[in-house]
Amino acid sequence: MSLTQIVDLRSFPIADPKFRAACKKEFDDNGVFVMPGFVLPEAITSIRDEGEASRSKVYAKTERHSVYLSKPDPAYPSTHARNRLVTSSKGCITDDLMPQESALRELYDDPSFKSFLCDVLGEEQLHPYADPLSSINLHFHETGQELGWHFDNSSFAITLMVQAPEAGGQFEYVTAVRDADSGEMGFGAVDDILDGKTPVQSLKAQAGTLVFSRGRNSIPVSRRMRAAGHGCWLFWRIMLSRASPFQNPQGRRSTAASPDGAHKTKQMASPCLNPAPIRIQH
Repeated sequence: MSLTQIVDLRSFPIADPKFRAACKKEFDDNGVFVMPGFVLPEAITSIRDEGEASRSKVYAKTERHSVYLSKPDPAYPSTHARNRLVTSSKGCITDDLMPQESALRELYDDPSFKSFLCDVLGEEQLHPYADPLSSINLHFHETGQELGWHFDNSSFAITLMVQAPEAGGQFEYVTAVRDADSGEMGFGAVDDILDGKTPVQSLKAQAGTLVFSRGRNSIPVSRRMRAAGHGCWLFWRIMLSRASPFQNPQGRRSTAASPDGAHKTKQMASPCLNPAPIRIQH
């Protein structure tokens, strides 16, 4: 498939500088930017069929984790926001199982799409992810599964909805929870979110919708995906890196912020093993 067969370029002229600027402004202003119907129905059907064909190969896992996606900090009690645990459960199909002719691969490799992402995200360059399993993943959420509240360790997340659940299921988020770069971790705000005291914003995206969201930086977002209700929820997380893999001879290594705001280099796990895989290399 060509880009014209994948993306609704009439509604979303991604090569137009004025359109790019308008998208960037909305993203910068709100921390979340939604493009309903970005991918055309025929392409979405093809992607969904690829996922169904490989469904028996899905790697599934349920995991308990903190909102900060880090090991418990012994300096705080287990009831402290830093160490409180939530549950995430999902499955995924990794890059090596996706067909070479997939529309996802065509979109991921398209220079004009990547250039559009750079402009909206305010990045000079984006490169394929160093982890060969992580670039193109399809994530499955079956009936009753969810992603718990968490901060992404990356600066942004881009998600394409491939199949909405038959009933229930929604993307919930809260903006301006913390400022990791300054070391403000927002413990009080996290407690309020976990205790249900904070109003949340929600999004119910249909198949073909592209969603941009901020992770840990200028407009931090704590978010979760609630239980998918009835039916399978299928989506693609776009995995791109600021650093070229040729500049990263260790392959599956990334530098990301730790919960205290410091930057540390860590060995990366497979995206299926982590409820919110690290996507950005600093």
